[in-house]
Amino acid sequence: MKTPIIIFLSFFVAMSIHAQIPNASFENWVIENNFETPEFWHTNNYSTNFTSVSKVDYLTEGNFAMKVKSNGPSFEGKAPGYAYCTFLPNAQYNFLELSYRIDLIVSEGSILVIVSQFEGADYKRIGTWTSETMTTQIEQAQLPFKLVNNDSVKVEIFAATKITSLGYEGYSEVIVDGMHLDIRSGIDTDVIDYTFQILPNPTSGMITIQGGAEIRRLTIRDAKGSMVKKVVGNTRQLDLSELSAGNYYLTIETSTNEIFTKKIVKTTNL
Repeated sequence: MKTPIIIFLSFFVAMSIHAQIPNASFENWVIENNFETPEFWHTNNYSTNFTSVSKVDYLTEGNFAMKVKSNGPSFEGKAPGYAYCTFLPNAQYNFLELSYRIDLIVSEGSILVIVSQFEGADYKRIGTWTSETMTTQIEQAQLPFKLVNNDSVKVEIFAATKITSLGYEGYSEVIVDGMHLDIRSGIDTDVIDYTFQILPNPTSGMITIQGGAEIRRLTIRDAKGSMVKKVVGNTRQLDLSELSAGNYYLTIETSTNEIFTKKIVKTTNL
């Protein structure tokens, strides 16, 4: 009788389940108001006759990704670029993850991702992620949120500018790919997951991953959710000696599309 209980706890504690956000990897594009637009997504291209949202070559998944940049000149200046989609979640998801690269930030520009849920008569914000820093490589953002009901959810992406008394100021460009919604419950927990084991833990450097299915990708984040290490392939050993002492979270993505998150305690190097 113990085995089914362990599997049940492992499912809710250590595994994340991907929701299918419509066209989350931006592979499918359609013509809308004479503009090429990611299917199931809406943009502000047509409102100003300027392509603020466009198709570019892949960033992390598939053949294509979505680029969002501050919109073309309006009478106030450069207005924000904007894309959004809505969908009905089928579970109590609480994290949005996406891959991105910010190619340009000028003055008051920024990149903004908002998760909202319909409540009452309008969508109300339940999670926000923003950045004002250019990136030289692909990064991953992790946006926590809390669903308040079973109604529809909206995901919005802005290449934002700042509105002032003189009009819009700033400019920004971002490429987005591979968006996922995840369930993650209690990653900082003492409940034991027997699917994968991390040895030694705590560690001052090298760790070994034992058990479980074939590994597709490993990602390590610090306590603030920032990615500090990423390895693609069936890797079973990682050297963490370059990391500072503290708590980290190892996400294991398997070849069978399961995702497990394990807490790792990094001690001072010996």
